[in-house]
Amino acid sequence: METMIKSCFSELDKEISPYLLDREGDILDRLSLALKKYLEFAKNNPHMYQLLFAKKYAHIREELVTAEDSDSSGFANLKKAIEEGTFRKDLYF
Repeated sequence: METMIKSCFSELDKEISPYLLDREGDILDRLSLALKKYLEFAKNNPHMYQLLFAKKYAHIREELVTAEDSDSSGFANLKKAIEEGTFRKDLYF
């Protein structure tokens, strides 16, 4: 099961990370595109999404994220993009 979940995370990362890492695009546009790809992934891959986020597998997911969260994971890329946007004064309402 762990191998399957790793594979699903890898597939999700491939979908969203290119938008998060594209430093030439506006941060809000990049986050919007990444969210769109995330939602498309969930819709088009319901079984993978279930493996990734179902309560039933939370213990496996938590171990994987803790053990293998590198600077290149989709979560790490999302965190970087959010941090990038945090320092832009024009994003505050």
